[in-house]
Amino acid sequence: MDATTSTIITAGIVAFVGLATTWLTNYFTSNRESKQWERQQQAEQEKRQREEKTAELDRRRETYQNALTHLSNLMSFDREDLSLPKEEQIKLIGEAQKWLNVLCLAVKAKDDAFLTALEEFTGSPLNNVEEMREAVLKLSTTDDLLFPDAAPSSQKKLPEPKAQEPTIHFSMQIDDDFRREQVINAGIQVPRIYNFTRPLSQLTQSQRQLLAHIYFTKHREIPGVVSLPMPTVNGPSEGRWQGKINPTEDNLADVLKLWEQDYKDAQNNLNKPAQS
Repeated sequence: MDATTSTIITAGIVAFVGLATTWLTNYFTSNRESKQWERQQQAEQEKRQREEKTAELDRRRETYQNALTHLSNLMSFDREDLSLPKEEQIKLIGEAQKWLNVLCLAVKAKDDAFLTALEEFTGSPLNNVEEMREAVLKLSTTDDLLFPDAAPSSQKKLPEPKAQEPTIHFSMQIDDDFRREQVINAGIQVPRIYNFTRPLSQLTQSQRQLLAHIYFTKHREIPGVVSLPMPTVNGPSEGRWQGKINPTEDNLADVLKLWEQDYKDAQNNLNKPAQS
């Protein structure tokens, strides 16, 4: 092989290697850019999904909050025997029903207790407002958007859940005269309304017996949400207890003991024969 031929072959090899190197460089560059673009698109899509889920969560939380707020307002007006104009009553009931319907559509409610409570509330709002509020609270605890860990996964076998001890969510009102005295004499601001929770087993037997007497006729159980009642001529739970005690986490047993005594005293007074 002469020098010319050798030079041509060498030049050809060098040119081929150069072309191959350029092609490989372009290929890997293009491939890297393509993967980078895909990762960027995926990151943007995941960001949009997170933002959409966050927005949906905010809307769902707002729906529950508005429904509970309007139901609580109805309960407060009913408990305190406030006389509202008919137009104002209709407005309050309409707002509550609006948010309940929004909630029903948003969660595609299939819970029988919620749907039953909604039907009864629609038929007679003021007579069923407490049951409706309790149903909304129960529905919120099983909403997998608000509490994703609360919904069981169908893709893995979960251990058998332990039986949950029944609890009662209590709401009480504090007597305004007592609250005024606490401000003047002790410099203490006592809340007007106080909410607390107690396991059913921590109530005394006489307290459980009293609650069963009050609620079993209508509800066939002690409700999960109880506004500490007082008896009236219209029924055993139509009044609301005005407690003369400053409730704290440390004296809840005393709160229930005082309510029990006040309730029984009021019931005895109602049962006394009328004096002529």
